[in-house]
Amino acid sequence: MLPCSSGREAGEGAGERTRMKPKAALTILLLAFVGASIAYLVADSLRGRDDRSATASRPTTEPAGHRVVVTFFYFLPRCTACNTIEAYAREAVETGFGEDLAAGRVVWRAVDYERSENRHFIEDFDLITKSVVLTEVRDGRTVRWKTLARVWDLLDDKAAYTAYVQDELRAFLGEVSWSSS
Repeated sequence: MLPCSSGREAGEGAGERTRMKPKAALTILLLAFVGASIAYLVADSLRGRDDRSATASRPTTEPAGHRVVVTFFYFLPRCTACNTIEAYAREAVETGFGEDLAAGRVVWRAVDYERSENRHFIEDFDLITKSVVLTEVRDGRTVRWKTLARVWDLLDDKAAYTAYVQDELRAFLGEVSWSSS
């Protein structure tokens, strides 16, 4: 008897279809899914690279003056939740603090903290994952900072997320002494 996956002799059951075992089918299906996922992540990373690198290549130190900087710190690849955190935070700042943005008292930025020139932020702000951080900057130096820890918890409730970011930024701004700038 010749070795054969069906255990039949060569020539036996000619014309019959052989069924793939469920375990083998599942393995092939999972491998195809993993391959497609990797291809999607690579394509997404390459497709968005121009926009993200333009934001991340801005100077990481602020010019002289006094301001509060709202920073979304990220690294690649970026998942849907990470993109949502950035979009919601940016929208919360833009809709709640338009005058402060226009006057330069509040600045929004997104920074890829895994880029070599930005890696110091990991230690500076105790970053362990993608985060939104408020910093008070005076004459190019960080005076104080606060990580908005609940941004991950509130992703499923945009209204609560927006209120949280705006309330935290409002309170942070309330502690700033603008008179000495």
